[in-house]
Amino acid sequence: MKLINKNIIGILLITLFAACGSTTSSVGGTEAGNPSTRTMSGTLTSSSASVNQLSYATSCPADTVIATNSLAETTSATVDSNCGFSLSLAINTAYSISFFLNDAFVANMAFTNSAGALASNTIYIASGDTAITLGIISISGSSASPENEPAEQNDTDGDGINDFDDDDDDGDGLDDDEEPACDLDGYFDDDDEDDDSCDDGEETSSPQVLQAEPQSGETNVETEEEIEIRTGCSLDTSTVTSTTFSVVATGDTVSCDYTFSSDDENVKCEHDDDLLTETTYTVTIEGVKCANGETVATTSWTFITEDDE
Repeated sequence: MKLINKNIIGILLITLFAACGSTTSSVGGTEAGNPSTRTMSGTLTSSSASVNQLSYATSCPADTVIATNSLAETTSATVDSNCGFSLSLAINTAYSISFFLNDAFVANMAFTNSAGALASNTIYIASGDTAITLGIISISGSSASPENEPAEQNDTDGDGINDFDDDDDDGDGLDDDEEPACDLDGYFDDDDEDDDSCDDGEETSSPQVLQAEPQSGETNVETEEEIEIRTGCSLDTSTVTSTTFSVVATGDTVSCDYTFSSDDENVKCEHDDDLLTETTYTVTIEGVKCANGETVATTSWTFITEDDE
């Protein structure tokens, strides 16, 4: 074993202490020493605890927040005694944000990324000089809603228009309302590092389901949650039936009342009866037509409902 000279150790320690003493405290945003990250912070209200945590005696509804990117890599932070948290997240990356208490799932964050998009569990972190401040975060059931939308604090293409108000927030020439998440996992294709199941050559060859809620692979879905899709065309509403838009599980076929957005591009399955708990549901779109006669590409995905608590 090689011996390290004590003098070298001393020099290293002095250098280390000097560096620590000269560190500038960042007030958030893309830090000067680490331009590849950006801070996201928020505060949970103690009155927002969901039914999943009523058995715990705590002033905050969660003790841990976890951000997960499209490759399932995670970044976590502890919720402090004032119910606040701060995450340092890589820029140019999309994340889903989840809360936990004593290792038990509490809620997923739901974001509104643009006026035309469905609510989403994912948010893109663009570069920026200031922190993303979520403000007060309210939890209802297993969904968490921020006071301030991150999309209003992003300017991905640097054109001076925040992403929420920008019809083409990434400057790729494709309107955001036409951007697909071809595997329906909530990560739009431009931000998805794990969309090998998608054929880029076929993404815009025919109308398709661009976004779905619940998302493909989503877990802990509330049993009251409605199932909604966003398509790339105005639909022929007469072609949306229990055969062409089905939601099924072993022991349960969901009876849907179909409702449409004002432009007929979104359709929602509303159901009077709750979904079964701890159950995998399969949603299949097959045979739905656009008003111009084109057929929406056939697709199918699954989600899992919450535990029975």
